[in-house]
Amino acid sequence: MERLARSMAKGVGLVVCMALLMGGLGACVSNPPGWFLTKEPNSAKLYGVGAGESLANAKQEAINDLAQSVQAKISAQTQLQNTLHNDRFSSSLSQDIHISSANLPLQNLQITNKSYAKGTYYVQVGISRADIIAAVQKRLQDILGASKHIDGTCVGIREFALLESSLRQGREIVQILQSLDSAPPREFTRLESIYTANTPAPKLLVQLDNVLEKELFLAEIAKFAQISTQPNLPALELHMQANSNHIALHAVLKDCQGRVIAQKSFQERQSTRAYALKRSAIVLYKWLDEVARGE
Repeated sequence: MERLARSMAKGVGLVVCMALLMGGLGACVSNPPGWFLTKEPNSAKLYGVGAGESLANAKQEAINDLAQSVQAKISAQTQLQNTLHNDRFSSSLSQDIHISSANLPLQNLQITNKSYAKGTYYVQVGISRADIIAAVQKRLQDILGASKHIDGTCVGIREFALLESSLRQGREIVQILQSLDSAPPREFTRLESIYTANTPAPKLLVQLDNVLEKELFLAEIAKFAQISTQPNLPALELHMQANSNHIALHAVLKDCQGRVIAQKSFQERQSTRAYALKRSAIVLYKWLDEVARGE
């Protein structure tokens, strides 16, 4: 009987060891306290547990465990959303969300249990779900701030780039909120709808005046916008003067009301006219990219 008892104890220790390794807790021990192996049922708080050779290591493992629990829920929700709404977002926004303890606001984190036995520290940490939600919502509002002025009636290349950047950053925050059973703010949903309505790129009225090799320039513009002839759209006007191998190009970007929002003049003198035109198209692309990025 004594031999059997020793064998059973060893088996239990092995199971705990494997569980800790699979959980990424960084310690392999055989006698953790009861609270370490029991999931805390308090839905108003989030908990994580960790074990380590020092108290600091055990606490960090517990924090990582808490973050992993949020990550697991996010991953499950992301898979469900991709299944149900696969065509809702462009490929640039459809991305896996991966978080670590650094991505969660844990300012009010507390050690709710700790213990020490046989050279190993055990720690349980907890934080109010409401505290995380409030901090995450504040962070999301800060991210969306740059795009709040966009009303959807006139989306140019700059507004589209702002939307794309804000939504890409905000998606992780929204996933954290949803994993905590908190709905995203209406502002995020509104901006998301505007972005979706303008994908894969916003429409742009293009007017070419005396432009040689039009397809060369239209190809660069198409990297930022859907070229259109519809009225009441943001507009790009290109005016060209060509003299042998010297190209002078003037670009004017206007909003839906015809107001100039950006303009630039380019001068290219190259060994051949073809090369001067090619260089002018490249410079136009770089300028449009700067405009889109707000530079």
